[in-house]
Amino acid sequence: MIFVLTSHPDARPCVELLRAARERGIAMRAGPIRRFTEQDVVFAYGASRALLGALGATSALVVNGVSYSKHQQYERLAAAGIPVPRWQRAPRGPLGPEALLAIGGPVIVKPDFGGFGNGVRLVSDPARFEPIALRRAHVLQEFIPCGGRCARVVVLGDRVAATIDRVARDGVVAAYAGGKRGWLEPFHPTPEESRLCIRAAQVLGIEVAGVDLVRSARGPHVLEVNHRFVPYHLRAMYGDVLGDIAAYLESRHRARGAPRPRPPRSWRLPRPIGAWMTAKSNNERIANGRR
Repeated sequence: MIFVLTSHPDARPCVELLRAARERGIAMRAGPIRRFTEQDVVFAYGASRALLGALGATSALVVNGVSYSKHQQYERLAAAGIPVPRWQRAPRGPLGPEALLAIGGPVIVKPDFGGFGNGVRLVSDPARFEPIALRRAHVLQEFIPCGGRCARVVVLGDRVAATIDRVARDGVVAAYAGGKRGWLEPFHPTPEESRLCIRAAQVLGIEVAGVDLVRSARGPHVLEVNHRFVPYHLRAMYGDVLGDIAAYLESRHRARGAPRPRPPRSWRLPRPIGAWMTAKSNNERIANGRR
């Protein structure tokens, strides 16, 4: 069985993924399920850290069973030689312009844990940045000029399944905010860019990944590797992306090993229904209501 491990099974991405699976005849369930068998495949889509921790040493195959903060992603990607922006972690507490000036140029300030563009801000002039008190850890990331474009590349295992380009309305930041700050256009990655996205997903152990990629004068850079998806992107991508994700999970389930079929039985007469009963005569018996 394929399970989608999530705290919000009624969320639109999960509902659409299950619908795509049903259309392909793939059995799939979603919810905060905790018990699995060794033949099960668990797709940790949007699962909370508590749910992931509750899995423990499960014998099931867990897909996307990792949760990295942004600075942990950058550490691992940079160590693998994957180009990422210059960055620095800002712990909880006061944040002044000196930390932003150390990055150089415009800086993007975003929460270390988070998504969907929440809490992200662009500081165009760090020298004029007003000190603030951070309530949680943030990441200070170099802003890479990219013409206001940021591609989302869907990686399934060892291949690129779909791509889309997000274009900023102001020509600066391609943060979508539900489509209000930009629009979508086709994106055609080069073989080098495809290999880069696949490698980034593999380094982090994210099998079903959404890689944020930007093109710049210094070459392509990976901004982030996401393990969650937004219907806003998927609906605009060419092809049945959700169906491809469901088919990929089914392939992992088949590779996991389906239950062995029962050995064929030797042919024999069908077992009678009911019992032999004594009829009116001791020499006459009735089986299954027939003489």
